[in-house]
Amino acid sequence: MKDYRILIVEFTNLNILQKFYNIEFSLHQKFINRNIRINYKKSSINQITLIGFDGNIKYYTNKFTITEINRIFQLIDKMPMRLSNNYIYNKYNMLCGLPNEQQVNHCFNDATHQTCCLLGYKARKYSDDSGNPIGKVSEDMFKQQFDRLPDNNDLTPWCTCIGSQVCSYYADKFNDGTHIKFINNNGTIIYNLLSECEKNIVEKYNFFKHMTPGVNNNNKDISRNCQYSSFNL
Repeated sequence: MKDYRILIVEFTNLNILQKFYNIEFSLHQKFINRNIRINYKKSSINQITLIGFDGNIKYYTNKFTITEINRIFQLIDKMPMRLSNNYIYNKYNMLCGLPNEQQVNHCFNDATHQTCCLLGYKARKYSDDSGNPIGKVSEDMFKQQFDRLPDNNDLTPWCTCIGSQVCSYYADKFNDGTHIKFINNNGTIIYNLLSECEKNIVEKYNFFKHMTPGVNNNNKDISRNCQYSSFNL
C-alpha cells in the first residue's frame, strides 16, 4: 500500500500537455492537498489515469478538461483513506514533481536552479555523457517518487539552470518530449511558454548567467516575442 496517489498523464504532443498544465496550475493547491504525484508520459494516446493507494486504476479519461479533473478530485474525496494524507511538502519541488530529498535542496533555492524541466530519455543520457550529470539523478528522484525507474517514455523532472538555459538547449536538441514545465521568478511561476523562450526570460528578469558543460546557447536568437502565463505560488 502506497501513501500517495498517482496521476498518469499520457500525451501525444506538448500542446495537449499544455492544456493539462493550465488546469494543474490553476488548481495546484487541490492537487497538493490530495497527495497526488503526476507521472508525465510521452505516448501514442492522450489519457489521464488515476492510480489509488492500493496501486489499482480508479479512473481514466481522454478529456483534458477542468470538469474531468474536478471529477477526479470528487472521487478521491469519497475514498476511505482521504483523511490520512500527509501535507508536509516543499511547494516548488512538489509542483515540479520532485521528492523532498536532500539531493534537491538546492532546487528553486539559489540563483540559477529555477527552471522546472521535464527531461526525456535522450536528454538524460546526453546530460550525463556531456558532463552535466542530471540524467541519472533525475531518474533516481523519479524512482523515489514512483517506486520504479523511468522507461524511455517517462519524463523525469529536474531543476535545471536557467542561467545557461539548459532545458531549452536539450529541448531543441532532442525530440524526446523534453520541455519547460515552469520557471520560478521569486515566487512567480512562469508557464505556458515555448522552451525556446527561456533565454528571453533570463534577459527580461536579469537572471545570473553562466556556463554549463555540454550546453551552448551563445548564438540563440532572443528576438522572438515570447508569450507566457504566470501566477504567484
